[in-house]
Amino acid sequence: MGQSPISVAIPTLDRGPVLVATIESLLAQNEAEEILVVDQTPAHTLEIAARLSAWHEKGAIRWLRLPEPSIPHAMNVALREAAGDVVLFLDDDIVPGEGLVAS
Repeated sequence: MGQSPISVAIPTLDRGPVLVATIESLLAQNEAEEILVVDQTPAHTLEIAARLSAWHEKGAIRWLRLPEPSIPHAMNVALREAAGDVVLFLDDDIVPGEGLVAS
């Protein structure tokens, strides 16, 4: 990941392809120390699950699965798990502008 002491946290529920597009954009910028995806989706399609799993396995993201949806709980999990000095919460459906995390 990038040089920033910032952890990006993305709480998500049932967003599939939109979530993947958001993560791809963030990975391309390579600005965050880590990207935490706090996923409350009961089950993804095989394609989405394979993409998230592959990113997780190679260390591009940390894919944390939660059994029940709760945005406050997901945010608290992200805060506890984050390695960065700062946690930047982002929606799962954004197209981040260049330099978002660095800003």
